[in-house]
Amino acid sequence: MYLSKILTIDDILSHITAAGRNDLIRQIARHMATRSSHLTADELEQILLEREKIQSTAMGESIAIPHGRSAVLSEPLCCLARSPQGVPFGASDGSLTHLFFTVITPESEMHTHIQVLGQISRLFGHADMKTRLLEADDAHAMHDVLVAFDETKGKG
Repeated sequence: MYLSKILTIDDILSHITAAGRNDLIRQIARHMATRSSHLTADELEQILLEREKIQSTAMGESIAIPHGRSAVLSEPLCCLARSPQGVPFGASDGSLTHLFFTVITPESEMHTHIQVLGQISRLFGHADMKTRLLEADDAHAMHDVLVAFDETKGKG
């Protein structure tokens, strides 16, 4: 599964400003709702907040992977957001989070959920990819980073 195929340029928010975790999730949910004919912004927000109640999806080192599942989806719904100033998102190391790769997958396809999360983890496991995403000029440049990752390091 290639990240650049399930996440288009229109799914990337290259400059988001948020006061905190709930505000950021609300903004991402609103954006994702414009890309989905199946889920409203409120429904997406609820899915993501329910997951955050279990445990923060902030991984530390500037990264969070908010995720959830929905019975009404037939394919993954994704959003990559970048906050240059950072957002307090509950990282265990106390750091601000700058990159948010949000994923909602079909509830009936656990394997797809695990595949997508695995690819995102692989992406962020390469410090150069994370740096390139943080330094990219805009959504197009961020998508180019995903394409480069898929063509080289993302296979497997």
